[in-house]
Amino acid sequence: MFSIIDKYVAKSFLYYFFIGLIAIVGLFLIVDYMGSFARHETTLKLTLEYYKYYIPLVMYQMLPVAVLFSTLFTLSSLTRFNEVTAMLTMGLSYVKALRFVFIFAILLSVLSLYFSDAVIPHLTDKKNYTYHVKVRNKPWLYSSVRKSRIWFKSDNFFLNIQKLTPESGLLEGVMLYEFDKDWSLSRLINSKSAKVEKENQWVFEDGIEVVMSGNEFSTLSPFLNLDFTGPHDFSDLKSAQKPAEVMKYSQMREFIKKSKESGVDPLSYEVDFHAKIALAFGSLIMVLLGFPFGLRRRRSSSGLSGIVLCLGLVFIYFVSINIFSQFGKYAYLPALLAAWGPNLLACLFAAIGFKKLAAA
Repeated sequence: MFSIIDKYVAKSFLYYFFIGLIAIVGLFLIVDYMGSFARHETTLKLTLEYYKYYIPLVMYQMLPVAVLFSTLFTLSSLTRFNEVTAMLTMGLSYVKALRFVFIFAILLSVLSLYFSDAVIPHLTDKKNYTYHVKVRNKPWLYSSVRKSRIWFKSDNFFLNIQKLTPESGLLEGVMLYEFDKDWSLSRLINSKSAKVEKENQWVFEDGIEVVMSGNEFSTLSPFLNLDFTGPHDFSDLKSAQKPAEVMKYSQMREFIKKSKESGVDPLSYEVDFHAKIALAFGSLIMVLLGFPFGLRRRRSSSGLSGIVLCLGLVFIYFVSINIFSQFGKYAYLPALLAAWGPNLLACLFAAIGFKKLAAA
């Protein structure tokens, strides 16, 4: 299946890939250890437990960087010794001569897509729990669900929660709006806190109940405790708004669907959903982006210049991801474009690079 040329290119590419991945991950972990553990007294066992979950996450995040590093140095090495020229004189195109690089990037992207759904959310949740609960001993900093500024809708009820403690079922700063069949406000409950007793059984504490009659106040009653029976859908509240980083694709799709049906805008989650998929193809994007740069580097180019070029391209790519993501979450861009925009821009620059390379 693979020719001698393919095996030769593969050997060089994989060498630079693993060297780059080990160096990048190692440097990242050293910096992380200095920032996360130097200020906290902890045991070796807890440190190893934390990094047991965190190292695979860092490796996943650094794959595109390692692929770009390997692409630049492999192609630069082949160009420096005129090996690419020799391949072209044999009648091979750039793509055919260096097809292993593309095949490897495609396979890595597909695997990344799988791991980003099947493995990464679980590892992220475990890592956060280990760090906040076991290492720092601050369990209130950890949660597997969103804990503040929550909007939830079910049937003819709207619920706004300023703070949620899912472990105890305690809600703080609760506003409940109940509407009649004509969607006119019929009741408003404003309470300092509330407790979820079981499923749809709630107890509001220290607040005011306002009952409406048409557009006017009918009664206004302060209370210390108020029993409330809400829709069964309220039992979904604890799992309604997990952070996107610990949600699988199916969970995100279901949450987005329910939010739209409830009239709540899930724009932030839509952007994160598409961004997780787009980022999984980062390795392929880095190959396309690095290809023309690697082939156009001069023979006199040093390894340091290659590292600088790699860091520069990675910095631009990830900064553009952050910028596009923020534009999407503030509704300046559609969610799909906000997620895939950086990849599209990278492909555009790669196409320009390939065009210049073909004209050279």
